[in-house]
Amino acid sequence: MVPCSPSILFTSTILISLFFPSFSQTCSNHTFISKRFFTSCKDLPYLHAHLHWTYFKSTNQSHIAFRAPHKPNGWIAWAINPYRRSMIGSQALIASRNTKGMWHIQQ
Repeated sequence: MVPCSPSILFTSTILISLFFPSFSQTCSNHTFISKRFFTSCKDLPYLHAHLHWTYFKSTNQSHIAFRAPHKPNGWIAWAINPYRRSMIGSQALIASRNTKGMWHIQQ
């Protein structure tokens, strides 16, 4: 678990959204097109997804990337509950493609 408060996570976090089908990939064998590197990663096998992050203690910021399988015209969501282990009270990030085909992130 990344040691961040909700305000740090959602106001100071740079979310890098490169979503690719990831059934055969793992954290250790993925290279981002942007050449971005993350110091930590967690495979989420139940979701066939992967969470990458780097925490910068000096600035109290995190860079995060969430990769999950998706359909061409579909959407991807990731939620976190910083207060308890349940979906009630979770904060979600939702990504979908805009009319130009680019990923658009909503919080």
